[in-house]
Amino acid sequence: MKFQIAGGSIAGRDHRHPLNPHNNKDAFAWRTSEGATAIVVADGCSSGSHNEVGAKLGARLMVEALLRQWRRSPDSADILLEQAMQDLLAQIRVLAHAMGGSFSETIGDCFLFTLGGAVLTEDRSLVFSVGDPLIIVNGDVVRSGGYPGNEPPYPAYALLGDEPEMNRQVVSGVESVLIGTDGAEDFRAAEGAHVGTALIGPISQFWTQEQYFANPDSVRRTLALAAAAAGSPLHDDTTLVVARRWS
Repeated sequence: MKFQIAGGSIAGRDHRHPLNPHNNKDAFAWRTSEGATAIVVADGCSSGSHNEVGAKLGARLMVEALLRQWRRSPDSADILLEQAMQDLLAQIRVLAHAMGGSFSETIGDCFLFTLGGAVLTEDRSLVFSVGDPLIIVNGDVVRSGGYPGNEPPYPAYALLGDEPEMNRQVVSGVESVLIGTDGAEDFRAAEGAHVGTALIGPISQFWTQEQYFANPDSVRRTLALAAAAAGSPLHDDTTLVVARRWS
């Protein structure tokens, strides 16, 4: 596999308010195994007490589930995604029951998060979402959606009897892909704007500029500078992972 990958995450301005601070509830993970690279970005529901826990666990568990299912069904994207999601939900169910107390309250407090991700292979790749992530493939936005009241569906709703919508797309010839939380959409919408003394550059910089792949902290630093500026549009936690084909 010849893909370079970089990623970063920052807490939004609203979550860093000194009188009401919140943890960054976004998370991301990726791993390459046997000819496939799985990337997952998770956005924890801000109204839950500890959904950053579920987001971090969910991102890593989903990466492993995707790779495990890819090894079993490399030629069927639909089966791969459905089985990986069932794998993830089964593990969340076990964890939530093991934590004791009310199952529904545990899900609401710790395991509500959206998902966006990709499985990249040499020929065909899969991008998917549950919720409102930003997905850009070869410079084109293929997924970006808001929900009324900022209440997107969460995969764990399936454990409470409400099956969420899962979006997927199989693409060929992937040269670059960006998976971001909804905060990354705010960055994209502010392209070219002067925020304080900072200029918000194009989101394409993350897959076109070498610095982001040469320095593992560059994505986070660029997001942090944009979030710290007076009048920053990055009110929500902002996370993105970008991959590009390496010739």
